[in-house]
Amino acid sequence: MKLDRLILVNWGQIPSGDYDMGDMTLLTGETGSGKSTLLDGLQTVMTAAYSGILNYNPGQDEVTQGQRRGKSKRSVESYVVGAEYSKFSRPDGAQGYVAAVFRPDQGEPELTPFTAVIAVAARVDGTGEKRQAKLETFVPFIVDNAALSYADFMLDPERGACIPTEQIVRKLKTSHSRIQEFHERKRDYLSALYGRFRGKNGVTWDEASQAARAWVQSIAYRPIGSVHELVRDEILDFDGKQLQQDVERISGLMRQVANLREEGRRLEESVSKLDALAGVLTETAKAHEDHVQQGLLVARLQRKLDEERIDACKKEAAKAGEDIKVLEARIERRDLHAKGLDERRTQLKAQLLGIPAAQQKAELERQLAAATAETQRVLGGLSQSLIAASLLDERAEKATSRPYQDGMPGVDAALQEVAQARAATRLEALSQHQTKVFSAAQTKEPDAEQMLALSSVFNEQSNTGLDRLYAAMVGTGASLQTAVTQEMVRVDQRVETADNLVRDLGAKKAKLAKGGVSYPPNVELAISRIREAHPEANALVLCDLVEPVSESWQAAIEGYLGGARFNIIVDPDWERDIMNLVRANNWRVNIVQGSMCLREAERVFLPADSIVH
Repeated sequence: MKLDRLILVNWGQIPSGDYDMGDMTLLTGETGSGKSTLLDGLQTVMTAAYSGILNYNPGQDEVTQGQRRGKSKRSVESYVVGAEYSKFSRPDGAQGYVAAVFRPDQGEPELTPFTAVIAVAARVDGTGEKRQAKLETFVPFIVDNAALSYADFMLDPERGACIPTEQIVRKLKTSHSRIQEFHERKRDYLSALYGRFRGKNGVTWDEASQAARAWVQSIAYRPIGSVHELVRDEILDFDGKQLQQDVERISGLMRQVANLREEGRRLEESVSKLDALAGVLTETAKAHEDHVQQGLLVARLQRKLDEERIDACKKEAAKAGEDIKVLEARIERRDLHAKGLDERRTQLKAQLLGIPAAQQKAELERQLAAATAETQRVLGGLSQSLIAASLLDERAEKATSRPYQDGMPGVDAALQEVAQARAATRLEALSQHQTKVFSAAQTKEPDAEQMLALSSVFNEQSNTGLDRLYAAMVGTGASLQTAVTQEMVRVDQRVETADNLVRDLGAKKAKLAKGGVSYPPNVELAISRIREAHPEANALVLCDLVEPVSESWQAAIEGYLGGARFNIIVDPDWERDIMNLVRANNWRVNIVQGSMCLREAERVFLPADSIVH
């Protein structure tokens, strides 16, 4: 890469414009013509004015950059305001630019041109001979794939009006897409700058700082003294600092050698310990091998015993097989005998069917069995019904024994109906015979007299009031269950409403605890949407900017401002865009016209004892 052009805007006393550079550029001129000033501008781009690297060149009639025989000290801010002998060519402050355009040299097809820019804003503080230049803004940035010129930084080149530093990046982005801003991060800027020279996005800080120092030394002003100094510094290139660094490096290497020797001694000790450990492991392995062989011998002996046991078991199995054959023959003979008995029983049963008394007995036995089964079924169902009725009565008693709930008319009415329905039942009389029913249900052959006694108790009147009690408790109509369910739904709704209220109050409390203000809903909506759409507009609510000196004035100030305290303030450059956004969404909020207010404020003079400052 090679320097193609240097751009200066409001830099010292040098005319603003483009300064083209060739393969070799010679600067000539009388004392004070601006040679050192131009080199200092180039040095500002190459070092970002980084403290410890930057070294502005003194002029021919100066001693150093800090001792200038009455002239102002060379600095970025002094160049921008045109400082010279406590005089300033731009006393009202100024904004300036120093930019360097770099292009690929021959044999560098992979590289692309770029422009490195330093944007500076400065002001003049103090009065008389004590006036000094003060730095306000220092913004470095790089524009890739672009070779900028003097015109890119100017609003009106003929009048010398340049683009404000806070707007230059946004202005350039309209025509150049690849712009990397660094704000005040000088290290990142230098790493990116010297990385571009290598075709990279950046290099490490050590590489960048060393390259910047080497570049500064290459153009540094060095007055020639004696021949001895010339030979030492220029020909032999004696560098005391470098010598000290080399001595320190050698000392460090010697310490490393000593450490390595100590490490070698420690490794030898470790090897000896490992050899001893290897001997122990060998002995352990031999002992383990002996143990394994002993175990193998025991296993062989056990195997021989197992084989002998298996042979004995085989003999027992053969004997058991013979016994099984004898038993199977005996079973076969018994089966033949049982078959003969069955045939005989069948013949006798056929003979009995021909006798009327036998037939009658068989029919009665069948009816008795059917009646017993039906009785068991009825008793089982009656037991389940008694259990269900008892549970229903118990739950009805619990429900009606509690006091009525005030404020729940539906539950109160349902409880009264349950109490009336329970009073009309015969559950108390039926419960006295519950034990007899359970006992009869467990008997295989129920007693006839006991069944007659139970039938006189459990008749059609036994269910009196039960259907009404069931409907009052869990029916689908106006039952206690329905009333309780409806009341639970109402309670859940009230709880949800209370939770939402608590959450809203908690959010407001947290906001107030952080020093915020609770805005009206339309203001809250508008300020959040504006900040999302245009964060760079710096939208604020007027009441957040009013800070009373004393809390006793808080109510008076809020009363004076009224609803205007919720007006929204944005940067003047964004006022029109924000107003259009508010009108388009009909947010019903007011946007303060800051530019007009500032102009009006210039004509207002406040008394010395005014509470407004």
